[in-house]
Amino acid sequence: MKKSVLVSVVIAICVIIAVLGYTKSALFSPIFYISEKFNILGTQTVLKGVRNISKEDHYIGDPKSRITVIEYSDLSCFFCAATQQGLERLVKEKKVNLVYRHLLPQQTKDSLLRAKVGECIAQFKGRTFFWDYVNYIFNNFKKINESEVERYYLSIGIQKKDMNTCLQNNDFDKKIASQTKEATSLFAHGTPFIVYFVDGFPVQFSYSQPYRGLQKIIDDINKKNI
Repeated sequence: MKKSVLVSVVIAICVIIAVLGYTKSALFSPIFYISEKFNILGTQTVLKGVRNISKEDHYIGDPKSRITVIEYSDLSCFFCAATQQGLERLVKEKKVNLVYRHLLPQQTKDSLLRAKVGECIAQFKGRTFFWDYVNYIFNNFKKINESEVERYYLSIGIQKKDMNTCLQNNDFDKKIASQTKEATSLFAHGTPFIVYFVDGFPVQFSYSQPYRGLQKIIDDINKKNI
């Protein structure tokens, strides 16, 4: 009896540790550095596949900022929503330029719809409206569904027939697929996948981070004077 109780206790402890470990890693992920001024992962080729920022990217902040953060994200991802406020705060504090790219590793009808609606809003209204949409989705994450997405784009003056026509644009499917492939080729295993550029050069990456984690990364970059 004593032996079986002991075994049960050990199993319970292992389960608790595993759950806590998973939760911690998901919410507060490690930071990976590839710059020679930081810790080297054993290879400096990890981020060579990151495409430089271009006209097709959705950015917010000062594009001439020394530090640019690229978030590979999914508008149906809870951890992306949890991280977004911290990223936006860095922009408001004028610490970074922020770029949004799609990463749909497990593409669903819902995730693809939200991504394509965002692209259509950008096409119809411009990048400021795109970022308003992203913030609306993430700030109201728990209540967002297909009807709510429709209600939102109607509220900013986009007609349903125009949106439906835009959603049939295969170029957006290709763009989303290309950005997803780009991120997965970098071994991104979850969303958000965040890459930090300094003076046009990718120096490190992380996953979901609270604001204080993001702030520490930026402060470390500035202290190291990469």
